[in-house]
Amino acid sequence: MRAFTVGWICAVALAGCDIGQFTQTKTTTEFVVSLTNQPHPIIAGQSAKIYLTLRQNRGAASGCRTRMAIAPVHATQAGTDANWRDVPEQGGSGVYTLKDKLFPEPGEWRIDLIINCTGIDRKVDFTVTVVAPPT
Repeated sequence: MRAFTVGWICAVALAGCDIGQFTQTKTTTEFVVSLTNQPHPIIAGQSAKIYLTLRQNRGAASGCRTRMAIAPVHATQAGTDANWRDVPEQGGSGVYTLKDKLFPEPGEWRIDLIINCTGIDRKVDFTVTVVAPPT
């Protein structure tokens, strides 16, 4: 009976939690990259935080040059060099973070990444959904 009660209490507590983030993962020949956005969903015109986690052989891919550009999905490319932003690494953990008002309007957005860990640029892209601010 006690195990049932504890399990039920945990389930109720977790049901009320909103994690507020979303993670997508892609694999290249050199590394695995996970993109986590917080909040989830991203709200247009409000600050959002993007975490990139890079792993090589189950360890952190540290010291990589990581750049990001953002464009609506319907755009043919992310844009000029002026649109690319460096994404700094947080310590030597293989986690790269950028926080800003990145998405000006609702819709489907593409996040293009150029990641260079070994002297070769690797391109990876993700798609995120941005919603309108609550009224």
